[in-house]
Amino acid sequence: FKQGDEGDSYYIVFSGEVVMFSKNQSNEVIHTARLGEAFGELSLLHGQARALTARTSNGCTRLVKVRRDDYERLVAAQLQKAMEERFSLLRSALEPMCPGMVTQTMLQRAMLTFVKCEAKRGKVLQQQMAQAERVWLIASGEVSVQLRGSLPLCPVDVGICARA
Repeated sequence: FKQGDEGDSYYIVFSGEVVMFSKNQSNEVIHTARLGEAFGELSLLHGQARALTARTSNGCTRLVKVRRDDYERLVAAQLQKAMEERFSLLRSALEPMCPGMVTQTMLQRAMLTFVKCEAKRGKVLQQQMAQAERVWLIASGEVSVQLRGSLPLCPVDVGICARA
């Protein structure tokens, strides 16, 4: 593609190389995309014209072209999958506390405040006797509960809701 073209797709290098340069800067190469690298995504995401010109650097370059509609379908499918996983996790955590009372509306409201985060091994999620600011849902991994001055209690299983 050429600088100024519509950004209706992006590309992934399957083999060979693609050089990117600006016509405004005496054709100086800005970047060379190689195997596995993507380019052209910024124009696609922002709906702007191409900022650079992209040209193959040899005769054996193979690219995968991802059109806007394909990209949007892929992103929508991934978002739907992530939402379904979070709904399932919330339902599994809330249902034991409120049997038969968990509604779709309740889950949707909970999703508005649900934030996915990761914690490294050994991170303290809650201090004993400190004001609790969160409810933790364990999606994967393991959490140990330890009272100050004692040995760890049994691990908390995935999907269990523990008020911190």
